[in-house]
Order: sequence, then structure tokens, then C-alpha cells
Amino acid sequence: MTKIFNSFNDVDDFSSVSHHVFSHYCENDNDSYSGKYLPPIQPPPSAPLSSQINSHNNEISNGHHKIHSPIVIGEPFSAVINSLIPSPPLLLHGTDEQTIYDEYGFRIDIKENEQHYEIVPRIENDQAKLRWLTHLDSTYKIDVVHLPIQEQEFVEKIDPKQIRQDPKIPLLLQQSFGIPSSIRTQIWMCLSGSVHKKHQAKISYTDMLKQCNNDVQLYSKQIEKDLLRTLPTNACFMTMNASGISRLRRVLRAIAWLFPDIGYCQGMGVICATLLLSFEEEDAFWMMCSIVEDLLPGQYYSVSLFGAQVDIRVFRYLIQQYLPNIHKLFNEHDIDLTLICFQWFLTLYSNVFHTKFIYHIWDYFFLYGSIILFQIGLMMFKQYEEILIEYNNSAQIFNFLCELPQLFEYEYGNNQQIFQDLPKLFNLTSTTIDIYRKK
Repeated sequence: MTKIFNSFNDVDDFSSVSHHVFSHYCENDNDSYSGKYLPPIQPPPSAPLSSQINSHNNEISNGHHKIHSPIVIGEPFSAVINSLIPSPPLLLHGTDEQTIYDEYGFRIDIKENEQHYEIVPRIENDQAKLRWLTHLDSTYKIDVVHLPIQEQEFVEKIDPKQIRQDPKIPLLLQQSFGIPSSIRTQIWMCLSGSVHKKHQAKISYTDMLKQCNNDVQLYSKQIEKDLLRTLPTNACFMTMNASGISRLRRVLRAIAWLFPDIGYCQGMGVICATLLLSFEEEDAFWMMCSIVEDLLPGQYYSVSLFGAQVDIRVFRYLIQQYLPNIHKLFNEHDIDLTLICFQWFLTLYSNVFHTKFIYHIWDYFFLYGSIILFQIGLMMFKQYEEILIEYNNSAQIFNFLCELPQLFEYEYGNNQQIFQDLPKLFNLTSTTIDIYRKK
């Protein structure tokens, strides 16, 4: 079978590149590079729009006027699970007149962004929620009268494979523009299979934590170093005493204990912290288990990052096949996608998109699986292909690629058609992706 990967002929070649990409991550205290740890991953944007995006948008729009419409955000911490909301209450409204917090707890420096923000109540679409509840009731006989829905209802009445193959679920996603926030965590746990993992496990999360405390973990030191790097602009994770730090530490240590062949990778921390904004600690742990064990290919977070390496190769091949002009541009200017895209895949895009947008993407990830990682990347390149091919030097191209996710979110984050087109983009299927992974 002909090899589809021309850039790297074997794992050793890729490892040498990944070593180059990530070697500057090593600490000043003479830590050695293991091939596993990433450079400090950039946190997700503090708000869906920044002054840089406005400036860049102005540049690429052939002189169009700069956008001055206010940025709408939800009331501070209104989307964060109650048990995680920090105290004292002062944080709810910022520490000074120049600082505010959005609905997910991210700090926004008003002076730095030079934007006008409008804070509005976070209101759920009752009709969308009713459509979901009606379907759960009529199809799976879930008791939706007594809310919140009891976890045991999902365990006893819904098989994860069954609901992922339910033709009505994609329609509900499109009609509702995602899963309603009040039932999102429960639907995710059902789609991912984590609710079944939780109830069928032979050892409880509490017992795992006890084992973690008793065992000396190889990765504990690195986990501690990364805790404050994970979501540094989020009030729930910005100090060692913040409400989310201890939860994040425990979940990551438990994952490293449960999967000793994987241990810990910094990309896992960003995903975990993003989940903890909406999930209780134990449920976030089981969600991480499903992501690592079921939804991503094997060895995605192994020491060699082999699974992620393969996916970057596949992604490069898909660009060559479906976006040949961009592939040609990258070759002509010697653009290495590894420098940009590796962290996209390792963090499931949670380090480049705002949480509100990433949750919508994850609605599709937990339904369709890892194919969404490729489709999002291809969609971004496809939407900006005409702009990209106009650049004539490597620096311009690289800078644009660094800003691409935030620009894409700003322009298409509320575009329902984009998400309707996403699952059928280029007629890609999970079977096709799996075939490419094995080549």
C-alpha cells in the first residue's frame, strides 16, 4: 500500500520534529525533555473577540471599517457549576473598574482589549430544551418530569452506541444550535459512555484518590507545575487557592494512576479544566476516561504521543487531497503544520477557542467522535483559503495561522449553517479516517 505521508517516513522522523517543537518547554531547573510535555499551551481566549482580531479583520477586509459593536457576554460565572464559583463575591464583578469576568469565569481586561462589553442575563432557549426532553421521553422513556434527570435513568435505559446512532440527535443539535446548557453535562455523559463507566467501574473514584495519595507518582511534579498554566485567566484556576485547582490536581493524578502507560500530558489538563467548569469533579474524571480510552485513538497521550502524531499526518494528507492550493502554499513556504496544529488536536481545540464555542464543538465531538477534530481544522482552512493563498511570505502565513482559530470563532461562532455543514464536509467518514490512520 502506498504511503500517504511524505513529510515523515517513520515515527523517529516525527519525534525529532516534535522534540524541536517542544524542547523549549523544559524548565530552568534542568528538567530533561521526555518527548511528552508540551510548550506552555496558550490559554483559551478570555473573550470571543479581541482587539487583535478587530485589527486583523480590518487588515484582511480591504479597508473595511473597524467593528465597534459591543461584545455580548453573560453575567459573571453564570455558566459555571455552582460548587466551583469562587469566593469572595468580589470576584463576581471584578477587582477593579477595568476588569470583568464572563459567564465562564474568564477575566477580561477592558482597557487592554479596548472594546465595549455588554453584560446580559444568560437565558436558555426553553423551546430547544423541551424538544430534547420530549425526545428523551418518547424514545427512551426517560423520566423528564422530575428535573434534573436522575443519572440512573440514563444507565438503565440508554445504550451509548444506541443514542449515538439515533438519527434524531443530529437534527436536535441543528434545531437547537447545540445541546441546551442545563442538560448538556448529562447528554455528554450519555453520548460518551462515561455514565456507564462510572456505574460499572470495579473501583470508585474515591478509592482511586486514596491510591494516588499512597503511591508516589512519576507525573505529580509535572502536574503541579502545570496547574496554574492551564487556565491562567480563569478565576477558578488562576491561583493555587482557587476553587478549581485542587479538583484539577486530583482528576489528573487519578488519570495518571488509572492509565500508567499514559500518565500525564499537558493537553489533558486544558481539557479537564474546561470540563470542570460545568462538571462535578467525579463526573469530569469519568468524562476524561471516556475521552482517553474510547473517543480518541490509542496512544494519543502516550509518552511518544504516537496517536496524535498519526492524526497530524492524516490531517496533512487531507489538506493535500481536499485543499490542494493550501497544501501547495505550505510546501512552497516550508510551513510545518506541526507547529500550529499539534496542540489543536491534543487539547481538542480547547486552548484556541473560547469555552462557549468549544462546548458547541464538543457537542459534535461526543456525538461523532474524533472525526470532528479533522473537520473543524479543514473547515477553518476552507473558509479562509482565498485569504491564505494571497500571502507571499512565511511570516505572514504563520502569523495568520496562529490567529486563525480566533478569527474563525469571531466570524462563524454563531453561524448555524457552519455546524450544519460540518458533519458532511468533504463527505468524510470515521471509517475513512480510520483507514488513513492505518496506512
